[in-house]
Amino acid sequence: MEKAYDRLSWLFLTKNSVLLNGQPYGFFKSTKGVKQGDPLSPTLFILAAEALSRGLNPLHLNLYFCGYGLPKWSPKINHLSYADDTIIFSSSDATSLHLIMDVLSTYEAASGQLINKAKLVEHLHHSASEVVVAKVQRITGIGHQDFSFICLGFPIFCTRRKMIFYQGLINKVLDKLQSWKGKLLSIGGRAVLISHVLQSMPMLFLSAVNPPAFMINKLHKLFARLFWSNSVDGRARHWTSWDKLCLPCEEGGIGFRSLHDVSKALFCKLWWNFRTKPSLWISFMCQKYCKKMNALVVPWRHGSYVCRKMLEVRDLVENHILWKPRMGSSLFWFDNWTGLGALYFDLASHILENVKPPDSIDVLDKPIWSLETQGISFEGLNLHQTIVKCWTVKVIPRLQPIFQTLPCIIVWELWKRRNSYKYGDVVSINRVMYQVSTTIQSFVKVRKPGIRNVPYRWPDILQMMENYTPRLKVNKVL
Repeated sequence: MEKAYDRLSWLFLTKNSVLLNGQPYGFFKSTKGVKQGDPLSPTLFILAAEALSRGLNPLHLNLYFCGYGLPKWSPKINHLSYADDTIIFSSSDATSLHLIMDVLSTYEAASGQLINKAKLVEHLHHSASEVVVAKVQRITGIGHQDFSFICLGFPIFCTRRKMIFYQGLINKVLDKLQSWKGKLLSIGGRAVLISHVLQSMPMLFLSAVNPPAFMINKLHKLFARLFWSNSVDGRARHWTSWDKLCLPCEEGGIGFRSLHDVSKALFCKLWWNFRTKPSLWISFMCQKYCKKMNALVVPWRHGSYVCRKMLEVRDLVENHILWKPRMGSSLFWFDNWTGLGALYFDLASHILENVKPPDSIDVLDKPIWSLETQGISFEGLNLHQTIVKCWTVKVIPRLQPIFQTLPCIIVWELWKRRNSYKYGDVVSINRVMYQVSTTIQSFVKVRKPGIRNVPYRWPDILQMMENYTPRLKVNKVL
């Protein structure tokens, strides 16, 4: 204990000096805090940041607090922190704002740190009225600023993508090019600078942002000008396109990296993290964009730019993710645990490829006993004939996938109810029919993402099928 006390005494009583004209002048003792670079400094900072975080988290338990709008089942989030940067999310409710300011005041009193409100900025949606903006400023004492803004080097905005949002990255590249201006560089030297300096600058940016194509093309244009003319504003002839320069050396290129391919590769890694690593971000993304659907069948027409880019590369990555079964946490239908792809897609494609139309629609299918060469006749329709009739019935093209998938859905639901009944659960016919109709409804939405009104009740689906196929008795199929 004595040694620890001596260590703390040495930390807080270290003498410091100030350099004047290159010479140390006088000494003074540190009576508060720790010196810069001390190993104890990060620990103290984490303790202080943890105190602030634990003060904001319980606000969701307060009945008078109205937080930021989030999906129903997503984790409650009212702040995000990274190092010394903190973003606080809240509604414009006056009571909620007062509760947040009370937490900040308590933190100031406990830690001795004062919050500089002159450096803080509040952002509201562009549709917020001036009355709401004035109310928030009056309660918090923080100035207002419109979107967009830069956080950790990334643009945050709530409108369509504009070139001005990404101008900061382009300016950094231009500043680096200006520092090389006037230097006599060989074409090999310029190639090395482009490959190892300029193309490395947007890596972090592209790993979390889906910029528009014209922004990446702008960077490619700057790289090409430097390569061919040794300056940004040069007008030398480009003897070949940038796409050909990005080819490997053995294929006639220089080996540059196309930022379009880099962005795709980085988002492939982001999809891998999304599918394999649990985190707060993954939980939020699942509840906001997937909801009750699996991530493999979510349509990518809606959502943020990042979500759409992730779903765009989904098919490139998902087939290469092989789940090794252990305790059975992987999903039976959607995860690739067989090595042949997800059963959800593999089974449907197998049915569509192997089911062939009959030679004659007037002759009944002939059942054959697979263990002997002699045929065995049956009266009426057995299960096999019923399934084949569903697969080969003549319907309009948009209903054909539904009828071809219907036997598999029914057999699968019956198998699940059989297992439930075996272990003591209550099983009813209505429950089976409800599950079948729900699965068909999900299948229709996947096949036809644009469809709006899909029948929810089984009788409605039966009626829809009978309307389109008057010759088929749907009740006999069931």
